[in-house]
Formats: sequence, structure tokens, C-alpha cells
Amino acid sequence: MFHKTKYVLGFHVEATDGGIGHVDDFLVDQTWNVRYLVVDTSNWIGGDSVLVPSAAIEWVRRFCKKNEFAPVTMNVGRLPHLGGPKASS
Repeated sequence: MFHKTKYVLGFHVEATDGGIGHVDDFLVDQTWNVRYLVVDTSNWIGGDSVLVPSAAIEWVRRFCKKNEFAPVTMNVGRLPHLGGPKASS
């Protein structure tokens, strides 16, 4: 399924063991494939922007009710990503 990246900005990211933050940006390769989601983890102590590989994304909820989170769901736990590569500005 295709989504405009603008549509997904701000979506909460949920790992198999809980939330890690929200989608802040994207990194694409030379052929415009999304390789990483830049996830803002500032809601965690010492949180920063981390890179989550697009291969770790299981699905993106397309529709949601009013005042309901519209999550991006990962197929892995949050720990590897919270300690993973940081996105530099």
C-alpha cells in the first residue's frame, strides 16, 4: 500500500513491546525508496531522533477514529531502535 509521506508524519510508532515515539521524517535512497523512518523519541529520557529501517515496519493504519492514535506498527521490539543509530540534523 502506498501513502504520501506527508500523511504519515506525526504518526505514533508502536513496537511489539510498546511505543517508541512518532514519525518525524524519512530518508530515501537514490531511487526514492524509503529506507529509514526518522522517529522522534523525545518522550523517553535522553530521547533523540533514531533511524528505523523501513523493513521493520509491519503496517501503517490508514484510517482511525477521531482522537485516536494512528500508529505505524513495527514487527520488532523497541530496545534495538532506542539504542540504534541517531539521525543527525
